[in-house]
Amino acid sequence: MISRERRIQTLAQVFRILGDPSRLRIVMTLSEGERNVTQLSRKLRMSQPTVSRHLSILKMSSLAEARRCGKEIHYSLPYRIRRALKSMIDRGAVLSK
Repeated sequence: MISRERRIQTLAQVFRILGDPSRLRIVMTLSEGERNVTQLSRKLRMSQPTVSRHLSILKMSSLAEARRCGKEIHYSLPYRIRRALKSMIDRGAVLSK
């Protein structure tokens, strides 16, 4: 079993990563479905190198996953992240009322 302190440290790391507005935008967009870098950069009006850099950070921290399809790489959110994000958004909606 993971200790309480370890869970707190892990969660703090996730919040640090998602604390960057660009990464949070990417995660929110990926919550709508799988995208490649070009699609993300167009939708978010960010350069492809910037999107790629943020995706690399998200992948290294297991907050995003990649799937190669020919020459393209498609990014998505793991199921556990989508579920947690939905829960946070739902709770956030309640808190903002």
